[in-house]
Amino acid sequence: MQVRNYRALLDHALSLAAAVAALAALYLVTTERLLPALRDAPVRLGEGEQLARVLEFRTLANGHERTGEEIAVPGDRATLLFVFSSTCPACYTNLPAWREVTEAAGGTTTVLAVALERDRSAARSYARRHLSWATAVVPKHPREFVGTLGVDIVPFTALVGRDGVLEFVWPGSLDSLTSHSLIRALGALSASSISWRKDGDDAEEAGTSRGAPGANRRSTDARARPAMRGYLRR
Repeated sequence: MQVRNYRALLDHALSLAAAVAALAALYLVTTERLLPALRDAPVRLGEGEQLARVLEFRTLANGHERTGEEIAVPGDRATLLFVFSSTCPACYTNLPAWREVTEAAGGTTTVLAVALERDRSAARSYARRHLSWATAVVPKHPREFVGTLGVDIVPFTALVGRDGVLEFVWPGSLDSLTSHSLIRALGALSASSISWRKDGDDAEEAGTSRGAPGANRRSTDARARPAMRGYLRR
């Protein structure tokens, strides 16, 4: 009799624990996804998810944020985002890893050094000294940028494909393993870009050889590509 009571009590406790876990999961999903959407706040994305809207930046090159050139992500190429602060020691020790990744990209990727701090002058000076191989920028809408990518620590590294998909995200310093993972992600994007261009060239060549119908298809492709670029920038 006592064994049966013990088992019934245990089953009741397990059911209660499962219900609590389910409620906790529902709470996390609600606070992470639903509530931000209701407040029109940015929803934090994970790897493999696509940006719902363009991330906008201004360059620091011209001395004042208001006069800086505007840059939108995603763009015509994949974009590396290196998020830093001039007062962050870990950002300084992470510079060699960022430089290695940039060199591995081989000029096929837009590289943005994103400053997260109020002192624009300090950020600009730091970028000129240590990140001259990247374009120094500040987010046009810092809250949206931080919320969308989940930037809660610097250094922070992200890779966004030209289709807006978040291909790589890493909060904190890059070690050799994560650096190589990022380089592999860059290589995959580069291969897919080359394949896309080759397929487009083959289609144009085939259209030319078939005469008028091919000419129509080539002109359609020419119209479609700028339209795609316009969508990515909106």
